[in-house]
Amino acid sequence: MSWNSRKNNKFTNIILVIICIVLAVILGSLLLTNRKEVKQESERLENLSQKQETGIEDYEAVKEHASELKEEADEEDEDAAAVSGKEEKAEADRTSSDADETAEDAKPLGTDKSSDADKAQSTDKSDTKAGDSDKK
Repeated sequence: MSWNSRKNNKFTNIILVIICIVLAVILGSLLLTNRKEVKQESERLENLSQKQETGIEDYEAVKEHASELKEEADEEDEDAAAVSGKEEKAEADRTSSDADETAEDAKPLGTDKSSDADKAQSTDKSDTKAGDSDKK
């Protein structure tokens, strides 16, 4: 019986060695696969982080550009306000000088007193009409 048990022990050992080899191959393939996956994942994360950095840099560049545009717009508004203020002042000066010239032109040296009286009456009539409309 010892002879049969030796054969059984040998056969069992061979099967156990084969199982260990298969398990070692499976373990090695899992490690290699895991290593490849980790490498791919790290590359993907690096690309993503580079995109985020680029996005952050782009965002900051856009933010700076927007602030520059806002400053330029504020400066243009101030310049436009200053120019319009000067234009309004110049226009007011022109209007007052034009009014003075027209007033001088309107009173020739030999004016009729009757035309002045007509103007006064028409002004009085318009004032009277305005007063009547207020009463109603």
